[in-house]
Amino acid sequence: TGSPTKAPSVTIPMDLIFDQVNTNFGVKTVEIDVVSSDDDMVSIPSYDDMISTFTIGKGLDVHMFLFQKDCSTEVSKSLYTRTETRADVNETHETLTVDYNFVMDEISSSSIWNETSSTIEVCQTAKLMVDGGAEYGELVIKEDTRIVEIEFDLTTEFNITSSELTGATIDTLDEYAGVDGAIYACKCGGLENYTCNTDELTPNEALYVCISTVEPTFEIENLESMMIIQGQTQMDIVKSGAVRPELANGIADRRQKPDDTGVAVTTLIPINLFDFQAGASV
Repeated sequence: TGSPTKAPSVTIPMDLIFDQVNTNFGVKTVEIDVVSSDDDMVSIPSYDDMISTFTIGKGLDVHMFLFQKDCSTEVSKSLYTRTETRADVNETHETLTVDYNFVMDEISSSSIWNETSSTIEVCQTAKLMVDGGAEYGELVIKEDTRIVEIEFDLTTEFNITSSELTGATIDTLDEYAGVDGAIYACKCGGLENYTCNTDELTPNEALYVCISTVEPTFEIENLESMMIIQGQTQMDIVKSGAVRPELANGIADRRQKPDDTGVAVTTLIPINLFDFQAGASV
């Protein structure tokens, strides 16, 4: 008998995809059983005031934050509780559901309550984190930030008044880097797409860099190293001829042309290490 066939390994994509946010103020979702003072089991309504859902790569580390409307000042933990649940979608993805319950007795005197418009105003941020090792610590690979305004009226409707806060963009990168006229490098369209472009790079978007020979008589034997540099901040993507192990699982990749006339590298750029403000470049 032959050897058993080994199942192919599954690569988990670095996905953090916002699905929706809903509110449920005053609407019974489920009933939970509790023991009353006279030892009888009774059912009371349980509420999830705000529910956010995401589709993420299975098993990825996603950190949730709730800020005031300025998206920088954290909301006091005394004003809400949060629970997170995950459910499988397929072998590579799962649904992340984030439930918030607000302490309504405290809301009216808090910084997230707009008395003029009778609105709860918060900013929710989800950060996809990976371990960058001892050298870089935790890296924010993708981020989703949204302002949510919950307007109280007879129908308890709410409005998401801003779409995804992508931040500013990184302006065009250095387009060409000549090496003795034998090879050139540029920002390109993909691991198989060597067409150069000068499109701005936004947070959560993968950077592609293609290195090619000018003439087919030259060959690229190996890409020994590649790093991202911005001011005093730098990060190795390729080191000693290979993608750094911490980045190899869906964050960064490299691909050599079969005829050795080119090599392409892709990487997501950690948001917490590099500046995406207008005018910034790497």
